Amino acid sequence: MSKKILGEKHVVVAVVEVNNSNPNGDKEAHGAPRQDGATGLGLITDVCIKSKFLEAVREMYGDVELFIEANRALNEKFEEAAREAAGMTVAELVNAMKKDRDAFTPVLQYLLERYFDMRTFGAVLAKLNRHVRGPAQFTIAQSVLPVELKTYALTSQGITTDKQFYEEGSNTMFGEKTVVRHGLYIVRGEISAVRAEKTGFTEEDKDLLLKAMIHGFDMAKSASRSDIRVCALYDFEYSDRLGLEVPTATLWDAVQVTPVPEVLNGTRPATCFGDYTVKLDEAVIPNSVTVHKLV
Repeated sequence: MSKKILGEKHVVVAVVEVNNSNPNGDKEAHGAPRQDGATGLGLITDVCIKSKFLEAVREMYGDVELFIEANRALNEKFEEAAREAAGMTVAELVNAMKKDRDAFTPVLQYLLERYFDMRTFGAVLAKLNRHVRGPAQFTIAQSVLPVELKTYALTSQGITTDKQFYEEGSNTMFGEKTVVRHGLYIVRGEISAVRAEKTGFTEEDKDLLLKAMIHGFDMAKSASRSDIRVCALYDFEYSDRLGLEVPTATLWDAVQVTPVPEVLNGTRPATCFGDYTVKLDEAVIPNSVTVHKLV
């Protein structure tokens, strides 16, 4: 595939269906799905969205290296980058940067070339007092309608101590999980060609990210995330790097998701993707923008 740096701005919109699953647990609510307290709308944070897409990239493309990994400390990677790119330790690099800001340049280039997530989403390099602004950014996703949360009580026979086998009533463990009965969420994002040029984000990287958007939730299945699917995905490709002819928000709003009349008038609740209509408002899309419907 081409290693050409991304030359055109892209705007993306995905429609994600959630059934009896928890798309993004809120630790402040004991792991329950995130929900806006004022409107009842379901929420998925941008951090969660990026995490799911990176999980998909890792699963689909094993040779793609990621900077953020659960099994390796970031400081080790900083030390490795400083040694390989600048021939010094991080402490020596920090001192060198006090005299010459450009001392960091080869280390940054090393990190960007090696790690997909850094050149895609950027990173905060606190140890070096630097940050990288990535070309791909996503908003906090919201559901189209308020979501109903359902809590299920659970029992388990996974006893942790021998003593519990002999204590009456102690041979089961109790727990609970809370899920969204049904919700349709809109994920919105954009990819800046201007920032892509600065981080080295390529056309190939863009294709990997779009494929990850399609399969991201499939690769992150668990007992609490058993039925989350991407039902529609639009990629709006501008003809230039800045994309000044039409604002990003205009293209986000061009994908119109509307509940069917029976749901809107309260006759019955929405229970599946078929209870909505998805329409593309082509009148607001200029000829300079090409629409790719990927799902």
